[in-house]
Amino acid sequence: MRCENISTGRLDYYVENSGAVFIDLRSRQEYEKMHIKDAVNIPFEEMERQLQNNYSNRNAGFYDNSNDRSRAGGIVLNNIFYDRNTVFIVYCDRGSKSMMICPKLAARGFQVKTVVGGIHQYHGKYLVYHTDFYKDF
Repeated sequence: MRCENISTGRLDYYVENSGAVFIDLRSRQEYEKMHIKDAVNIPFEEMERQLQNNYSNRNAGFYDNSNDRSRAGGIVLNNIFYDRNTVFIVYCDRGSKSMMICPKLAARGFQVKTVVGGIHQYHGKYLVYHTDFYKDF
């Protein structure tokens, strides 16, 4: 598999039509302020740590069919990365961190797309804002 770059202009299509899973690689605080509808937050550092610690074998998958998931890696990754037919769209603030993660996931056989320019460039209708953060503005 390979990592595909997509523009922010295509995000609305993927939210509406594809059944893709969106992965927000920003910090928990950034995610809580604003994120794409239905995105799952896995901070970049956590994703990197789990990729390095639990998935050093390039051919290893994120999901182990055994009942002992502790050997297969973190529960968050196992609950998300179990279907190689699913399209995963990773994004961060400006695109650099998602560009680093995307090929690592693609090398494990997943269909992965990264958002060029990150969420910073997205001005579509599927942004979710945390109202408590913006109430003072």
